[in-house]
Order: sequence, then structure tokens, then C-alpha cells
Amino acid sequence: MPRTLILALSALLLASCMESRAQTPLAAAPPPAPSFAPDNQVACVQAGGRWEKGGMRGLPMCFQDYADAGEACTSAADCQGRCIIQADGSGQCQKTRPQFGCFRYLDQQGRVIGLCAD
Repeated sequence: MPRTLILALSALLLASCMESRAQTPLAAAPPPAPSFAPDNQVACVQAGGRWEKGGMRGLPMCFQDYADAGEACTSAADCQGRCIIQADGSGQCQKTRPQFGCFRYLDQQGRVIGLCAD
């Protein structure tokens, strides 16, 4: 019992010594995309999507276009979806989700990530 109390108090003491990080407001970002993809044709169409076959297995799924599709970007923070690297090295906001195939994109910090998705 005393040992548990000492450990708990030590943890609280250490936690109080941690530096707090002030939250800085983010730059104006595009409005977030829906966080879900409808899993049936009716919900997909009602959400503004297209019910089509996709992926290597050709399964029916909902394809949704991003409002900022095709806009220039330098990181994922600039887009509703991913910031896709084009053949000329420039960034362009993802047009549709899901996106299949192999491609490179920029993460929130502007680092290059490679991905192959089915």
C-alpha cells in the first residue's frame, strides 16, 4: 500500500514538472471532408458520392470528390484529402477518395510518403 502511494505521488510530481505546450491556432484550412465513406448505394448518393466498382477486386463502393480537388498544395494541411505529388514534382490536392494505385503524397509536415493502395 505505501509503495503504491509513493509511486502515485511520484507520477503526479513528475507530471506537474512537464512543460505545457501552448496551442497555436492553425492557418485557415479547407473544411474537413466527411470522416466516413457511406457503405451502401443509397447513403452514398445522398452524401453526393458515386456508387461504382473499384480496387483490384472490383467491389462496389462509394467514391466522393473533394471540394478542393486539383488545387495546389505543399502539405496535407492544405487539402481535405492528401496532397498528391504530380509528375512535375508539384503538389495537387487529391481529387477523389478512395484513390487506388501507387502514388506519392506530402504529409502534414510536407514530407514525401509513398503508398500503394487497393
